[in-house]
Amino acid sequence: MTYKYLASAYTDPDPAVIQRRFEEAEHCLDYLLSRKIWTFSPIVHCHALAKKYDLPKDHLFWQEYDRAMILASRGIIILKDGDNAWTKSKGVQDEMLFSRQLNLPIETVERTKDEYIIERLWP
Repeated sequence: MTYKYLASAYTDPDPAVIQRRFEEAEHCLDYLLSRKIWTFSPIVHCHALAKKYDLPKDHLFWQEYDRAMILASRGIIILKDGDNAWTKSKGVQDEMLFSRQLNLPIETVERTKDEYIIERLWP
């Protein structure tokens, strides 16, 4: 059995934005796992750790870890957020590029009023 990797925007100068992005990723992960779509989210799995131990919140610090998790996955799912931060996020863009280099499928997931919609982005 394997998993998909949930990519989502995280870094921001405002701690409240970081917290909101964590909560969005957490909610999405709950949705996916409750439907047995086995998924790893570096944001959900590492946010508390990063806060407690004051680890860096930037993409460069986490890049090697994230790539190791993507390498072992069966593709990525990108969380589309309301402010389109995922399109500007250096981390998400790097995760997309790395996944394409590995020829892994890329999907998006977007929250609607009552559920999430998953769509294939690439290939």
